[in-house]
Formats: sequence, C-alpha cells, structure tokens
Amino acid sequence: MLRYLRHLISWIILTGFVVESSGQAALDLGQYDDRIAHFESNGPRDSFLFYAGKKAQLARQAGLLELWAWIHVEVHDVQSDAPATALAYIDDVLKQAWRAPADSAECEPFMYLQTYRGYYLSAIGRIWKATEAYEAARGWFERFHYTNPDFEAVDALYKPLGNHYTRLGDNEKALVIFQKALALTPTGHPAEQAGLYNNIGIAYWNCNDLPEAEASYCKGLACGGLTAKKRALLLTGLARTQLDGNQPTLALRTARAALRLLLPGKDRIAVEYRGYARLVAGLACTRNGQFDDAEHLLLAARADARAVFGANSREAGKTEIALSELFSHQGRLDDALNAANRALSAVLPGFQPKRGDENPDISLFYEENTIFEALRVKANVALACYRKNGGTPWLEHALDCHDKAWQAEMLLRQVFQYRSSKLDLQQISRDREASAMDIVRLLYEKTGQAAYSQKALELAERGKAVLLAEALHENLVRQRLAGSDPRFGQLAALKQSLAYFERSLVLQPNHSEAPRWRQERDVIKAQITLLEKAVVQAYPRLAQGQWPGPYTAAVSFLSNQLPDGEILAEYFISAAWVDILVVASKQPVTWRRVPNDAELQGLVRHFSSYFENAGALLDDPAGYLKVAHTLWQQLMPPGAIQARRLTIIPDGFVNFIPFEALVTELPRATPSLRTAAYCIRRQEIRYAWSWATLQQQNTLRPRPRGFLLGVAPEFSGGQRGLAPLSAGSGEWEAVPARQVKALCGASATVSNFLADAGQYRVLHLNTHARAHQGDRFPPTIELYDTALTLPDLYALTLDAEMVVLSACQTGIGADQQGEGVMSLARAFAQTGAACVVSSLWTVNDRSSLRLFRDFYRYLNAGDPVNAALRRTKLDYLEDETVTAAYQTPYYWAGLVPVGADPHLDIPNSSGRHWAAGIFLASVLILVFWRRWKKS
Repeated sequence: MLRYLRHLISWIILTGFVVESSGQAALDLGQYDDRIAHFESNGPRDSFLFYAGKKAQLARQAGLLELWAWIHVEVHDVQSDAPATALAYIDDVLKQAWRAPADSAECEPFMYLQTYRGYYLSAIGRIWKATEAYEAARGWFERFHYTNPDFEAVDALYKPLGNHYTRLGDNEKALVIFQKALALTPTGHPAEQAGLYNNIGIAYWNCNDLPEAEASYCKGLACGGLTAKKRALLLTGLARTQLDGNQPTLALRTARAALRLLLPGKDRIAVEYRGYARLVAGLACTRNGQFDDAEHLLLAARADARAVFGANSREAGKTEIALSELFSHQGRLDDALNAANRALSAVLPGFQPKRGDENPDISLFYEENTIFEALRVKANVALACYRKNGGTPWLEHALDCHDKAWQAEMLLRQVFQYRSSKLDLQQISRDREASAMDIVRLLYEKTGQAAYSQKALELAERGKAVLLAEALHENLVRQRLAGSDPRFGQLAALKQSLAYFERSLVLQPNHSEAPRWRQERDVIKAQITLLEKAVVQAYPRLAQGQWPGPYTAAVSFLSNQLPDGEILAEYFISAAWVDILVVASKQPVTWRRVPNDAELQGLVRHFSSYFENAGALLDDPAGYLKVAHTLWQQLMPPGAIQARRLTIIPDGFVNFIPFEALVTELPRATPSLRTAAYCIRRQEIRYAWSWATLQQQNTLRPRPRGFLLGVAPEFSGGQRGLAPLSAGSGEWEAVPARQVKALCGASATVSNFLADAGQYRVLHLNTHARAHQGDRFPPTIELYDTALTLPDLYALTLDAEMVVLSACQTGIGADQQGEGVMSLARAFAQTGAACVVSSLWTVNDRSSLRLFRDFYRYLNAGDPVNAALRRTKLDYLEDETVTAAYQTPYYWAGLVPVGADPHLDIPNSSGRHWAAGIFLASVLILVFWRRWKKS
C-alpha cells in the first residue's frame, strides 16, 4: 500500500512539474518510471538501483526535495537486507540533501528515513544515536499529524523510542513517550495496550518505583485476549519487581509461572522472553542461596540471549553480569572476573582482554549502562581477590574499575533530559563511590601515600552537587553571552513555560489533566534540548568544564588556591563511615575517618532535638553544652581547629549541623548558654555545596544596576491562613533607601517578584517558607498572593550576588544522596545566586530583625558577607540588653551563608548627593567669578 502511495505522489509531482533549465530542454521526470517499476518487481536489483538513481538525479536537478527523498525511501526498501549497509545508505542520503525539508509533504519521507535509521542504529547497539533519530521522526509526526495507515507510529516509533529512554535510564522521559503511545492505541486492542503497560512497568521499575511498576504489570495482565507469550512477558516483569521488593521466593514462583507459558521451540520471540524469565529466576535463586539452580538458569538465559541478539549484545552482557555476581557468591573469583570481562566485551566489542585484570579504554565508551554495571561488579570481584590473596595491585585494579565506571556514568548523564533521571543515576553512582572510598582508604593505610588522600578528596567532590555544578556552568555562560545572542532569551522564556507544567505536576500529581501536562512539558523540554544544542554548536567552548566535570582539576589545585589561615574540611558520609578530608594552604590532604555507628547517629539526633523549639535549649543547658562539645570532638578534625577561617563542605546529616553552635570546651563553673565557648568565638565558618560549585560561584559576575530588592508580604490580614510577620522592611533598613526597591504587603506578589528579581544584586525575602515534607507537601516560599515552588525558582534567571531568605527552614529539605539537600536555598543558587543566606530551622521574627539590621550595617562598612554575619552574631551574644533566653543558639545560629563571600560595596546615596552638591557649588562659584572678572 505504501509503495503504491509513493508512486501516486510521484505521478502527481511529475504531471505538475516539468522544469525548464536555462538554455536546456525540459526535464522529463517520468522517463524512467516504467523501467523502475519493472525491475523493482522482476529484478535484477542492480537495474532497479540504476534507474532509480537516474530519476533521483533528475529530481535533484529540478530541486524537488520531496520526490528525491521518496525515491531514496523506495531504494532503501529494496536493499534493506543488512543493518550496517542500510544505515550507511540512509546516512549518505541525509548528507546529500541540499536543504532541510520545509513543509508537511517534504518532511514525510524524511520521517520514514529517520525511523529506519533509528531501527538500524538500535540493531548495532548505538542506542543514543538511535534515540536522536527516532526523536527527529517523532518531531515531524507530532507536528504534522500524518494519518498514513501504512505508518504504524506506535510500533515503529513510540515503542522503540520509549524503550531506548528506559534503556538509557531517562525513565521519566520514557513514561511520557509510552503515555503518548497509549493515547494513540485504539480501544479494542488489548494486546497492544498490555504491551505498553509492560513497557511502562519497566520504566517504573528502572527508577525504583516498585508500587507503580507492579500496578502497571497487573494492568497489563488484566487485559483480555493475551497470548501466552505476552502474559509470560508481563509475569517476568512482575517477578523482577517482586525480587527488588525483597521477595525472592515469590519472584521465583512468578518467574517459573512465566517459563511454563513459554513452550520449547525456536520461535524468536518466545526464546527472547524465555531468556528474560530465566534471568530473573536465576537472580532469585542466587538471592535464595540456590546456587546450582541459579547457574543452570543463568547459563540457559545467556544461551537464549546469544541466540536472539548475538554474543555482542546488551542482553548477553546482562546475563554475564548476573553470572559474575553468582560466581562471586560462590567464591569462584576467576570465573567471576572472566564473566565480568565478557559482559564488557558484549557491549564493547573492541575490548578483548588477555588477562582478567585488564580494563577497557574509555575511548570505547558510549551511552550504555551495562558498561558501568559490569565495571562495578568487576570492582567487587577485584576487592574479593585482594581479601583472598592480598596484594595492592588488586586494590588498584578495583579503583580503576570504579574510576572508569564513573566516567561511563557521566557520559550517560549528558543525554538525560529530566532532572529526576539525573538524580537517580547520581544516587546509583554515589552508592558505588562509597565502595571506591573504602578501597582508597585501604590503599592509604597500606602505603601511607599522600596521593590516596588526594584521591579520597576527588571522590568526595565528584559525589556532590553535580546538577548544581551544571546549572552554575550554564549561568556563567549566560552571563557572558546573553546580551549578544537572543537564543538565551528564548531559553529563559521556554523555562518559564516549563515551570508552569512542572509546578502543576508537583502540586497536583493525580489531577485528571496530569497526563496532558506531562506531554506539554515533554514538548517544551524537547524544544529546550534542541535550542541548547544549537547554542553549544554556535559556541563550542561552552561545553568545556561540563564532562567529565571540574572535580579533578578543582582538587588538583585546591591547596594552592586556599589563602593562608583558611582550612577546608570536606565530608563524605556512607552507611559505615564519616570521612573528613582537611586541606590547608600548600599542605597535603589529611584524612580522618569516624565510624557512622549508632552512637554517632544518636548523638546527632540528640543535638538536633535542641533546635526543635525555642524552649528545648533553655530546659537543659548543661545537656546541650555536653552534646555540642562531644559532637565537636567527633566532627571537627584536629587540623581544622586553629584555622582563622574554616570552609565546610558538608554531606548527609552534616548539612543540618550549624558548626558555629558547637562547643569547643565545657565550662568549669555553672553552665551558661550566654558565655559558652561556641565555635563562632574561635573562627569564622562558611559553607559550600562543593569546592567545584564554590569556585563557579566565585566566578559569577552580576550585572544588575539595582542594589536590593526587598520582599515582605507581611500577611497583616492573615492571608491564606498565614501568620502576620512584624519585621517587614525593617530587616534591610540599614541600606540607604534610594538603593532599595521594596515589595511590601499586597505588592509582594509572584508576578512583581518575577518581574524584578533579575534586576537586583541582592534579594532579601522576609516571609514564610516550608521545607520538603514528603510528596504531599513540596518546598514552598510564600508571597502575598500564592507560593513559589522549586520549579518556579529553577525557571528564574538571576544575577544576584546575595540572596537572603529570612524565612523558616529555607536551608533544609530532602537529602538526595549523591547530590545534596534539595532546599530552597539551593534552588536560588541554581538560578544564579553567588551566595545564599538561609535558615536551618524556624526563625524568630524579633531576633532576625535585630541580626539583619546589624548585618547590613557591617556590609555597609565594607565587610564581606561571612565576616559581617559573624560579627553580627558575636555582637548579639555580647549585647547585655538581649535577655539570656534570647541569646541561645536557637535565635542566632540558624542563619547560615552558603557559597561565595562577596564584598557587596553598597552604594552610598548620601555620598553621591554630597558630591553632586559640591560639584554644583563649584560650577556656580566659577560662573560668578567669571562675571566678576568681566565687570
């Protein structure tokens, strides 16, 4: 049917277009049609290709892109025997196209070509390139809504595209694609719907949302009229979900039920599905300790995978990983090492090791998660070899596996479009990096070499704030180029549109319109991705500093960049240890390791309990001082105690500890919270999300002309049930009034804030806020008419030197392992703020007013942010007019600066007025003198 349709299009074009060349006879575009039709049906193929080529030349001479492309689609259909040959042909055709298709008719044949191209790229394992091809085809399909019945969009386009995103790990993107496919599937096709529910289940399973995965598989199983093979596939997915839900016995029973439905035979689909079921059953047996059964099932699964996909395939690689883990459990370390190498060779055919301790070169890597999964397993086997045989070479090999796994992970994350997918990958990476840290520690203890403490610092750095570092890099680029390229403005507008749908999904995830919101969001994300690619192509240097990340470079020069008297303490928290790495100017890194045991965790909980309300400290001052001193001894490494200035790069629970409120020594007399030996009295402390992000924030160069935007909704009428706030604009009253734009009361609306936020060097928000409280209550910061959510903040474009969040809990939030605390403060940093002053608990209106008045007074006197805030707190502690009840750390320690430490250099309006007055007086004196002289 498609072939006859193409001939019809060709006939219409031919009868309507006979083109005159200057000085040449008219082109007879139909002169080869009879011979093309004859040889296409009867052969030989060479003759068909010859005359089709002649016709394509005529179409090109006539400038008929649509006809030219359809001819090449027809040629492809005749010679599409081998994937590599067909792919080379399509790539050559796309290179020969003399211009981009301009309308619906011209785009259609290119949609077919890109769909074919995606298929062939998939067949040779180039999944990301295949994804790009399918995305190009999808873009045309959704733009022009082709209704050609010969193009089965769900099977030919949406299913493989969604599966590729799942395979890459961009699961949220995959779910959007599959939901679109469901919408395109007509009612009355239960088998097709069941297949899509299976795909959706895989995507949910891949991002560890096991309840949604199970629900999707059950929906598929509930569809009527399923074949035995389709039912077996859904049962296999359900079994895998049960296995990850720590139900290996149930998973084995479900997987065996799937295997019973797959009768012996050579049916390719049945063999493929049988391989999946055997793999899950083998993993379940391994988990149950049934090693003989596990080996039998996994070897059979490997045979099935090789029969269907070949030895060089992802599926074969996955079975080899499972075998490596099984052999490792059995203590068969040589077999485990060889299986891990076979897994790598399955997806990296260029890697053909002659020894077990060889690793592939990173030049072979591409976007494939099997690579880093195999390297992770291999690192574990190498560590087991060390424990059995000894010898640091095995430890060094394990560390090399982890380093290469990290590089493979970073390569993959560059193709992700969704933040959630990047965070999922970052968490996987962080779990593996904890194992790498243990290996480095063993090497450090065995050799004593400083290089390994330096390596530990690199591991700690690259396991933090990767998304934030990417966003800061984008902000640096925007600051330098936004004025010279309108595409940055287009990106900002698209991100504002994206924020609307993301905000809606955050606040109402179960709304009936949620599927449509996800689809709209996906369209905008695709536009952003294309525009960002265009910008990078226009400015190739923009990609510098992104992958593999600034971590190694930052660590290498860190000790040379620290000024004398400043010390950096970087924390890395794993399930078993708290690693503290200390860097001083021109000194080797020192490394302290503290057990992260029940005693330490209890100590942290006890300390945190004193900040749950204002009275907890007053009720037990002696208990607080003792706990704060013990925690100081545990978390403050000896090398950092004498530093005049201490930079803390926290991790895990350390993110929520105000080091300034720790106690350096216990009182000898009656304990007093007013005179306690707080850490703030000894040294200046500042915080950063990571050393790499701190360097980037130091590099930001804000351009706004306005100095301070003050936002104080006040809520004097209890709007939306919020308590009134009395401080209002008083918190920034020390700043000259001419340098302030105040949005107070009813003027502190979201629209006003969004309109003005990018025009000021300092933003000060005195309002209510709420930290992350589960999926039901996302982080919000309240303005007069409504609340700002994280998606709203991510869409902001700021050029602020400092953002002050005088609101409750703006510095805390969900601790995303491997990325950090997803707080409101972090969101402002991501949008371009060089420094953020935020709160770790509920702030007190009265004490905050006092603190911020003095804070701006010291800033006005020329102090940088950290020194100004420290002097403010010390003054507060020494002020005898403040009662002892209000001098506890609850009232002053919660305000924490994170990021750069700028000198804000507040413009002095009155000084300018004096200068203007003097200038005017001088002019008048000069005028009168000249007149007097003339007279």
